[in-house]
Amino acid sequence: MSGCEIRILKECPTDYNRQAGIGFTIFMTTLFGVFAGGYAGYYFTENFMTASIFGLIWGLLVFSIDRTLVVTLKKNPTKTKQAILLPLLGRGVLALLIAFIISIPLELLIFSDQIAIQREFDQEKGKSDIMKISKENGNIGDKREAAVEAERLENEALEDSKNCASDAEFRSIRSAFDTKSAEFRQVNGRYKRVREKLAKLRNIDDNGYMANLFLSGREYRVVEGSYNVLKQQKDVLFQRMSQRCRIYSIEKQKLADLQRNLRTKKMAEIQSVNEESEQKGDKVKRMYTKSFIRDFVALENAAYATEPRKNDKEPLKYTNESLLSFLWLIRVLFFIIEILPTVAKIATPIGAYDRAIYAREKDFELLLELKTADYLAHERELRNIEEEEKVRKQKARAKIEGELHDELLREIALAQNEIGRKKIEAFKKAHQVHVD
Repeated sequence: MSGCEIRILKECPTDYNRQAGIGFTIFMTTLFGVFAGGYAGYYFTENFMTASIFGLIWGLLVFSIDRTLVVTLKKNPTKTKQAILLPLLGRGVLALLIAFIISIPLELLIFSDQIAIQREFDQEKGKSDIMKISKENGNIGDKREAAVEAERLENEALEDSKNCASDAEFRSIRSAFDTKSAEFRQVNGRYKRVREKLAKLRNIDDNGYMANLFLSGREYRVVEGSYNVLKQQKDVLFQRMSQRCRIYSIEKQKLADLQRNLRTKKMAEIQSVNEESEQKGDKVKRMYTKSFIRDFVALENAAYATEPRKNDKEPLKYTNESLLSFLWLIRVLFFIIEILPTVAKIATPIGAYDRAIYAREKDFELLLELKTADYLAHERELRNIEEEEKVRKQKARAKIEGELHDELLREIALAQNEIGRKKIEAFKKAHQVHVD
């Protein structure tokens, strides 16, 4: 598991334990990777078969990465000081990432109770925040103030409708009515006295002469006329006052109805905003259902939750310091486990295996160089042979072409001679027949 060459290690028995220790640390990180991947797979699927397959794949991935980190870290026996910092930093960053990912499933398992509590708190907070934002966007505060103001105006209008004295016009008419009433009371007193005097005259005078004379007198006519005029004026003012009171009551009742309708409208708008914000809040709350990422965020929120500060100068104080400390203890532990094979490889002194593998690699490099030189020489020889063969073929082709050319010329000459001979013979035959 440590990535060593078994054939070379067999020749170095003093390094058995060292390589076994490195291999065991790689095995432990692989085992943790299997558990972490298996739990993560079960967390998502709740199926043991799927969880087992995912855990095995994740464990093999961690094993291959850790084994590669160790195998690629080689020592040079010819140097007294080995390069440590650069290999350690590069492998440390990768080990940090792997350790962080491996530790998450275990953290979710260990802190499941705190996660459940924090997730519920986050659900309510998320719902409250989205409802608050929704209400602010819906101007629910202004609507509520408008509804309260409408209710106040409605109550005032209803109260004023029962008390006409709050109307200025009614008070003006009533003031005039009170003035006329006072005048009427004075005249009414005089009128009563005159009537009493008339009654006495009728009692003492059976013939009614004195009473008739008094009725036709100026005093009675003036008093009776004033009485009738003031009574009529007072009745008119009373009718106007009653009519104005009725009109004022109707106006205030209409105003109360208007404010009641406005209040009802605002309350309906508030109810609509509340229902909409409640729906959005429930939607956000459903988003906080159990999931791998949500649970991890809930764990982080629970660990890093701080107490409210009175001012900015007051230092931050975490509400659950023990949870935060234990959480980072697990992460540091996994990081140590993950970086341990590399540290063990770096910390152990150069042994027989390191020298043997170094010598074997140098021998292989030398052998490779020799083979490379032989290969290059062989390639050059092949290229020379190819060139010579190419030249030979060109010469042979030229020779063959020359021979073919000469043969062709001979054939042409023979053909021409044959044609000439035949023409001469034909000419001779023709002239011989003519001579005969």
